[in-house]
Amino acid sequence: MAGVLVDDALVAWRGLMRRPFFAVATIVMLALAIGANAVAFGVFYDIELAPLPYRDVGHLVMLRDRRPMVGLTRPIAAPRDYVRVLASVKGIASAGVWTFGGTVPVTIGGTVRAVNFGRVTPSWFRTLGVAPALGRLPSRASGRPGGPGEAMISYKFWQGSFGGNASAIGQVIRLGGRTERIVGVLPRAYQFLAQNDVLVPLVLPGNPHMMRNLNDFVVARLQPGVSIALLNQRIGVQKNVILRSGPKETMARLKTESLDVQALRAAVISLSGLGILPFVLQGMALLLLVLALANAANLAMVRQRGRAGEFRLRRVLGASRWAVMRLLVLEQVPIAVITAALACLIALLAQTAIGSLGTVIDAAPFRIGFGWASVACVLVLSAVSVVLGAALPLAQLSRRRLDGALGQSTKATLGRPARLAQRALGAVQIVLALTLLVGSAVLGGSLYAAMHRKLGFEPAHRLIASVLLPKRANNAAGVETMVDRLRTAPDFTMVGGVGYDAFPFSKSRDATMVSRSAPGAQQFHGNLASPDSGYFRALGLTMRYGRRPTRLEYRTGAKVIVIGAGMARRLFGTDRVVGRMLDLKGVGDYRIIGVTQPVVWRVMPWRSTPGTMYAAISAVPLDSAPLGGVDLVIDYKGSPVAARAQVKKLVEAAVPGAVVTRIRSYRRLIFIEIVFRVVAAWIAATFAGIALVLAGLGVYSVNAFIAHARLPEFGMRAMLGASPTRLLRVALADAAWLLGAGLVGGAIGGFLLIRAMSPVLFDVATIAPLVFAASLVVITAIVLGAAWRPAARAANTPVKTLLDSA
Repeated sequence: MAGVLVDDALVAWRGLMRRPFFAVATIVMLALAIGANAVAFGVFYDIELAPLPYRDVGHLVMLRDRRPMVGLTRPIAAPRDYVRVLASVKGIASAGVWTFGGTVPVTIGGTVRAVNFGRVTPSWFRTLGVAPALGRLPSRASGRPGGPGEAMISYKFWQGSFGGNASAIGQVIRLGGRTERIVGVLPRAYQFLAQNDVLVPLVLPGNPHMMRNLNDFVVARLQPGVSIALLNQRIGVQKNVILRSGPKETMARLKTESLDVQALRAAVISLSGLGILPFVLQGMALLLLVLALANAANLAMVRQRGRAGEFRLRRVLGASRWAVMRLLVLEQVPIAVITAALACLIALLAQTAIGSLGTVIDAAPFRIGFGWASVACVLVLSAVSVVLGAALPLAQLSRRRLDGALGQSTKATLGRPARLAQRALGAVQIVLALTLLVGSAVLGGSLYAAMHRKLGFEPAHRLIASVLLPKRANNAAGVETMVDRLRTAPDFTMVGGVGYDAFPFSKSRDATMVSRSAPGAQQFHGNLASPDSGYFRALGLTMRYGRRPTRLEYRTGAKVIVIGAGMARRLFGTDRVVGRMLDLKGVGDYRIIGVTQPVVWRVMPWRSTPGTMYAAISAVPLDSAPLGGVDLVIDYKGSPVAARAQVKKLVEAAVPGAVVTRIRSYRRLIFIEIVFRVVAAWIAATFAGIALVLAGLGVYSVNAFIAHARLPEFGMRAMLGASPTRLLRVALADAAWLLGAGLVGGAIGGFLLIRAMSPVLFDVATIAPLVFAASLVVITAIVLGAAWRPAARAANTPVKTLLDSA
């Protein structure tokens, strides 16, 4: 039996090599489609399915204190929520708090390094189930007022700063004015939202206002047998107890808030901004695969029709029907093997290209890259392609008599079942191609529209330099000195500074509750920028009304503020608000002196967040802490490389102890903000391009086959007086049927795909009609172009040749 299979396999291979078009076309189509699915599934798996670096993730949840009325819908919470939920709600085994710390200069081994740190309660590690790679976890006492400073460092930081030496344990580092002793090294795989080099103890604030500050991330572990639904039900019962902050708290305000928990993975995905893009890409890849399989099946049926004589000869020579069918199956095996290898190579190259973006795709704790999931996807889909690729030919072969006369023509008009099957496959290809074309064009067009709006500022020829400042009581004066020094450089047109990472398209932004200065005024969660006197001109921000703060107002910390036009309209119903008062909760009242033109702060619209405020660095004593860092906006001319070198030199000379941690072009910052959507748009566009090629090839093969099979019919029509033009119309009728069915189905599919992608789309109402119109024209041109040549060839064949084909 093994010898027979080997002989049949060799015969099948020689048959493929004798006429390689079918094998090559099938391999290319399936490899592209399967490779695309491997890329999409790799992204989907890494985000939606891959194990997270925590123990028993299914029992981990994040607490959400949501206030839709003020624009807060993310899974963030306040220290008060953490304390009260633990005290009043049963069903939580443990909980921990993580919050942003910042970036500070740290001297290690005589070298000053920029260290990014976060703050966590000691319970954080035990809640996540994180065990140290070296050393121990911080003690519970470290999270109490006056407790010991005990820090955990990341595995990467340990390797880079301490050479992976165990002597790192016990060493002391100074972060933000506090001494911390390293007690442990985190596992290599540990990540959470941000790439922290060091995690230090979080001591809950004693200030009641700070206890209500929504800047923390609370993760809880459920007790065995407690579901998310049950815990949310218990939290709902205790909601007023948890959220009430004093006897004057009104029930009306409490009704606008909601407190619940969400599964950890879903919460982290929502924070990463990835949304439904992994599902969209996977869905589009599957559509492409169906299209490729339909095309491969069509080519297989065409090839089988041409091999009818060969199969009859094999039957006459004694081969059984099963032997002939086995030969068809064995032909699919080398096709599947080569397809799998080529698809793996395509997926590896594509995902390596995505991985080369490195930390640009900021989606911690997810790790996007080529892995076993992509390989498994390739193997499974290649096996499926073997089965489906042979299914239709085998079905036809099992019902056809192959032992008839050898002289019977192989060019007889198609039977009704075969014609219907090939028409249906052709229509499916057009439907899928149009659906993918519409989806990818809308996704790309949405991104293009979002990024080509009028930004309200000028990113061209701008650098953003991040600077860590030495520990001082007041660094606003140091920022002014630094900016003045930079302005003397001949290649710098304008320089401005901004604190707290509050510039358009920055990764982190400070925010505060804001309202009109009036009793009972509605509060909003507004974005707060803290610039210096050169910020507006350096960034190219223009004023709609009023003026910018004067240098005297910056130096004295005058409580004046500039707001965006969107915030003005949201708070006051008009943008003519110069002279009116604004209440920054916990900071005080500010007089509005100017209104800027609308500024785009991120790729997607703000939706419920009203906009941005600009108050001087010296006038915003947030957290009662000195300014530890500043971002400089530099309008330069000439070489960006020379500009970067000059910035670093002048900054460190102007303020001794200052450290320039990073200098990037503004264009690069914007790209980082949108990179995942850009990658998604390019992947979708690639899918659509492949789909158009496959659809064109499929329509061509169907019409060529049908036109060839109808040559005897055309001969009879010609004898009865039909003109070549009449024959051409008859030949194109099949293409018209395919086109009509395909356009209707594709339009419906495109509409449904746009609806599914709507959470990540922008300005769809303007883009979609243009995309639909253009896509219909493109598909129509491809289908008619693919059908025209075989139809015209059949219609213009001499009558004698047509009759001889019978």
